[in-house]
Amino acid sequence: MIPIITTGFDGAWYRIEELEQELQATRALAEMLVKYIAGRMPPDDPSSPLARYLALAGDAASVERIVATADAHLAAGRRDKMILLLREETGARWDQLNRLADGWASLTKDARREWVRTGILRNALGAGPRTSE
Repeated sequence: MIPIITTGFDGAWYRIEELEQELQATRALAEMLVKYIAGRMPPDDPSSPLARYLALAGDAASVERIVATADAHLAAGRRDKMILLLREETGARWDQLNRLADGWASLTKDARREWVRTGILRNALGAGPRTSE
């Protein structure tokens, strides 16, 4: 599940759970399509958005490395290094990363992996949330 960190939305948890379920179903379908496309139509240009997406979609080791490094930075009291790492890897906004860092320790390992994986894929497609620097 992708963690959604909210404050002040006491009545919205039900809707957030519905959105997370819909997102899980959509992600499962997208993963099936990516595997199908990767097997049927390998991209000719390794720098194309499709090639980057296909390469990153199956790179669980990279996600695990990023999460472990972020955990180590936070455990060492280097919140700044954790935020910088996640910014470089996911392209997330600074404000989003600050909120994430505040709640990182309370997230499960799976939720951390999912957040990083989603950010990497969004960034690879050029659909990252970098609207404010």
